[in-house]
Amino acid sequence: MIKLLLRLFIKDAAHTRDTRVRTAHVMLSAVLGICCNTALFLLKFFIGMAAKSVAITSDAWNNLSDMSTSVISAIGARMSRQRPDHTHPFGHGRIEYISSLIVAFMICMVGLEQLRTAVEKLPHPDALQLSPIAWVLLVASVMVKLWMFSYNRYLARRVDSTVLAATSADSLSDVTATTAVILASVLSQYVFPTCPFSIDGAMGIVVSLLILRSGWGVARDTINRLLGTSPDPQTVEEITKMVQSGRDIVGMHDLVIHDYGPGRCFATVHAEVPANGDLVALHTEIDRIETQVLEQTGTELVIHMDPVRVGDRDTDALKARVSQMLVAANPLYSMHDFQTIDAGGEIQISFDMVVPAQEKAEKTAEHVAQISRQIEELNEKYVAVIRIDADVGQPQAWEKLQTSASAMQPSSQPKSTAQTDQTKATIQQDVPANPDNGTKEQSKDPDTNADASGEEQKDAGEETSPQQ
Repeated sequence: MIKLLLRLFIKDAAHTRDTRVRTAHVMLSAVLGICCNTALFLLKFFIGMAAKSVAITSDAWNNLSDMSTSVISAIGARMSRQRPDHTHPFGHGRIEYISSLIVAFMICMVGLEQLRTAVEKLPHPDALQLSPIAWVLLVASVMVKLWMFSYNRYLARRVDSTVLAATSADSLSDVTATTAVILASVLSQYVFPTCPFSIDGAMGIVVSLLILRSGWGVARDTINRLLGTSPDPQTVEEITKMVQSGRDIVGMHDLVIHDYGPGRCFATVHAEVPANGDLVALHTEIDRIETQVLEQTGTELVIHMDPVRVGDRDTDALKARVSQMLVAANPLYSMHDFQTIDAGGEIQISFDMVVPAQEKAEKTAEHVAQISRQIEELNEKYVAVIRIDADVGQPQAWEKLQTSASAMQPSSQPKSTAQTDQTKATIQQDVPANPDNGTKEQSKDPDTNADASGEEQKDAGEETSPQQ
């Protein structure tokens, strides 16, 4: 049925990346939610008042809160479509997240109030009497909520909306809550008619807790979006494929995606290009990729070109040797932005070392000092210039391989302060440079199979003075 409604009320419904179409999906869900929840509230409220049931009235108020959720979601969706202005240059997309947070607060307030009422009734047993029509209406309520759960989940997946996903979860919890009311009636009338406490009150507590759980779930998801979460893996994969498939693109790293609300994503990435390539041709190809990403993903991408040496046997051999040093220290280590820089009397071996964000800084510093000494032992002119990238994009890989990495590390004695100070390596720890909710996702460097990560972007030609 929901597919029929989409064809009837939404023009170009298949173009879900279009902000207008996405908003229309949210509005359709809101209108259906308002109609269904209003009808359910009225039915349950009058049935609950007639039967003097806290559980039924609690469930009725839950439906009313669901209706207000639909109203606020609709308002938020409309307001989030406002165009950028001088005060909000990245648009108003996060209004939808703020409206979801307001809804979560309202749901929790209703849950707390109904919990208080249910607890007060718990010591006073009273059989819950339901008429046949009440039974029919409650069962019908379960069926309606199941349908609401189904279409909200379908729309949420269709337009990738966390608000609709939360609404679908809320509808499913309503199914559980109404089922609990039916169960309370059966138990109080036919199973435990002489129960020393109110089964209705007990079920009311359960319903209230379900309301609180639903409210907390909405709040948690919304807060995570406002704080900044990992980008959608599908979007990352699409951008990665389009960038790496570009002509003369030999690698990429430091993909950063900023989420300013639904349909308002901005991204930056470093694309590695041949240092001896034609600058105009490379720039034209970069422009083409940026346009392609915008058209296919709705993400405004800015690409920074990193010139790298291609086909230099000495550089490639040294790069492979350094990569082996990293893996020997920790199998989760990798690198990117590898360069050899002639600085007069010395040759700087400069690169970004990608480390798991969960690793302790002391352990990272120890490994950097170890790798620096190994590099400098290869040639007396070599100076290691290592910048640290904390890979926040692969926590599961870290948890899975942490034990393996520790087992593969060679045993070594702790280095003294004097030994550490003697190394020529310069260690630069990245810190977030943007107040935005930018999230960096790592892309693979084909030469080193490295997952690059960090909180700020760095130029490939960046030179860092070594510590003597």
